[in-house]
Amino acid sequence: MKKYNPYLRPYCPKCKVIYSMIKNIGIKKCPKCGESLKFKSFNPYIKLMFGVFILGLSIATVALSQSPVIWIGGFIWGGYMIYASFENWEEIKKLDKFY
Repeated sequence: MKKYNPYLRPYCPKCKVIYSMIKNIGIKKCPKCGESLKFKSFNPYIKLMFGVFILGLSIATVALSQSPVIWIGGFIWGGYMIYASFENWEEIKKLDKFY
């Protein structure tokens, strides 16, 4: 028995368009280009955990004073990954609310 994945969405790899599960439950091809839709997971928690890991690694680098320049990129990259995960989460909720 398959587990329900709330972040699995129909996705057109050619147009890079995500479709709602509610509206497009029976559609098998992209209405814009005719390409077959694939199911892809847009789980925001993977990005969130990766961003937290990068931030933690940056903090450890600052605390250990091993490399004074690398932690700047880690803070920027980790912060961006956390921000992107919340943006992804909001887009999924907005897509389902719209339909």
